[in-house]
Amino acid sequence: MPVIDAYTHVGAADSSVLEGFRPVKERGCGVDKILENMEMAGVDKTVIIPVHRWEYPEANREIARLIEKYPERLIGFGRVDPNCPECAYDVAREAVKDLGLKGIEVSGFQWVNYDPAIACPLFERLFTLDVPVLIRGDVDYGLVQRALPQIVERFRDKTMIATLSPWAGLGFYHPPYREPLIDIARISRNFYLIVSTVVMTRSIEEIVLRVGARQVIFGSNAPYSHPTYEIARIESLNLTDEEKMLILGGNIARILGV
Repeated sequence: MPVIDAYTHVGAADSSVLEGFRPVKERGCGVDKILENMEMAGVDKTVIIPVHRWEYPEANREIARLIEKYPERLIGFGRVDPNCPECAYDVAREAVKDLGLKGIEVSGFQWVNYDPAIACPLFERLFTLDVPVLIRGDVDYGLVQRALPQIVERFRDKTMIATLSPWAGLGFYHPPYREPLIDIARISRNFYLIVSTVVMTRSIEEIVLRVGARQVIFGSNAPYSHPTYEIARIESLNLTDEEKMLILGGNIARILGV
């Protein structure tokens, strides 16, 4: 079974994005670095997503160009800014229907309106594209608390993926972030959790125990971490070989049909 890194970022961020939050050198990543990481870590395929920007159409097109150049190694997701729902759907539709990308991330850093009356219709339209929709479960606390339960309840047959990282309370031990996502995953078989840069391995073991290995996915969050470290964490867990294989590639391969 292939090892698939389900969460990395490629491209150059706008200079104003994350100003004062991360050093300039950390605001982007070239595809050469992703491919180098893959070789070092023994990763067979990697999902690449645009880095943080204010607008995503051209960034999504660049992802598509990279997929065309490295079709055996890379899988592309598009990204949208949800502050303008109509714009977000149009950008997502181009990414999926015209560019052939395999999923859509609703960009967390720009989400400001968590009203379910706005969020639910947007996700309903995105789900018509029949690709997984990825959210930043570690950042969008307002979305997780206010709108996500309604979205999942209404669209249980649609695939959603939530990222989890130290943002979610020092490796998952901050209940306000952790518990809603685990609760949702336990009631929806189509809701998946990407464990990324979670340092405390017992946190990951706890998630697998409560949710099941079938709904947990490995992602490196490159360039902010390296797949070598993330794979080593999964390999060190007190899990069966079958469970580790699901997390390291089997689940995302099944979701994306690769």
